[in-house]
Amino acid sequence: METRLAEGFVLYRLDRDFEAALEVLLDADGRTPGDASVQEAIGYVHRRLGHWDEAIDRRERAARLEPRRPGLLFSIGHTYHLMRRYELAEEWFHRLTVLAPRPGPNGPFEARADLYSSLGDTAALRALIAETPSDALELRSTLRATLAYYGRRYDEALAEGGRLRIWPFAREVDETAGRALLSHLAGREAERDSIARELRESAEEELRRRAPEEINARARAYARLALGQALGGNADQALRAARASRATLSLDVDAYSGRYGEQRLAAVSLLVGNDQESIDLLAELLRRPNELTPRLLQLDPRLDPVRGDPRFVALLAERTERLPPG
Repeated sequence: METRLAEGFVLYRLDRDFEAALEVLLDADGRTPGDASVQEAIGYVHRRLGHWDEAIDRRERAARLEPRRPGLLFSIGHTYHLMRRYELAEEWFHRLTVLAPRPGPNGPFEARADLYSSLGDTAALRALIAETPSDALELRSTLRATLAYYGRRYDEALAEGGRLRIWPFAREVDETAGRALLSHLAGREAERDSIARELRESAEEELRRRAPEEINARARAYARLALGQALGGNADQALRAARASRATLSLDVDAYSGRYGEQRLAAVSLLVGNDQESIDLLAELLRRPNELTPRLLQLDPRLDPVRGDPRFVALLAERTERLPPG
């Protein structure tokens, strides 16, 4: 069984052949149906394939077998969050808080911060800051900066260091990108231009040294390049880089991580005034599992330029009707 599990992980993580990985892992499951690691792995593959209910089912089976694994609890709550089943997401994040009450990349405080952003619940974000351990200085500062950003208090957010937990959501907060965006919104042109140049140069260097098969790293580098180009006033180059990020990590191939490419292209399109494409992208994202909701889009200042667009108004009205109360 362990050999088949390892083979499945190679197909999943390295080859990114999700169909083949699923076949191997289902074979491993048939041999040892009570193994939590196999159930969890099958859940991961189902999520990449866009089989969201199956992904939840397999992970919950794993959690019944091993109920004290923090990463597993996070994964279940996170998947419910993307599926917009918010009460269940919060239930699993609460279990995670009880089991592992410390911040971290897959920690309960970060997970709940992203959930409350999706719900547009700034009161819950403020309460979360008070609940976050006092020695978690970076996270507390990040959450304060994020709240200031949502309140359009950009100088205040910069004074906190410029680290933002905003979409495109990622486990690693990009401080440089946050400072670049905040400087732009605050009208600090010299600071914005300097940081945008830094983003472009670091992204170009990253792309030179990353191998083609390093998909996630290359997609992130293209996204940084796109932001640097957008804030530098280079709209065509920005959109080209954002589309390269999306093509590198396609939603059609990877239903889970592919959302980042769509979100990145939508965000860059907004920055360069490519409003109609951004609305098209947001409409598609609101139909698919991911963190974006009408409430979050209403909260985010990057959407201010399109708030009066009839298509955007209609989109928010249509999708808000389908969103359960927060």
